[in-house]
Amino acid sequence: MRLQRNVSTIAGLGMTQGARAFGTVGLPLFVLTVSGFYGLSHLVQGKFDVQAQRQKVVDLKVDPEKQKSFSLEEELQKLRNSVDINNYENKPVPRTEDE
Repeated sequence: MRLQRNVSTIAGLGMTQGARAFGTVGLPLFVLTVSGFYGLSHLVQGKFDVQAQRQKVVDLKVDPEKQKSFSLEEELQKLRNSVDINNYENKPVPRTEDE
């Protein structure tokens, strides 16, 4: 009994099973991976283009010369001056008939 070698011929080319496995499994996997990366990069780039265009439109609406500076400390002082937290009255929230 003779030991057989692990060689198969594909259309007379004499390709080994390793080469055939790459052609039937590895190459399609590689092609799908590269084409998927290419397609996703176009989708993501389109998303970024739309966001940049919307930001450009928003930036055009606000005139930087007329825009006044904003400070959180100033807003906090305005709020503290307008609300008296020492004198308040507890009022119940009106409930609906369902509750």
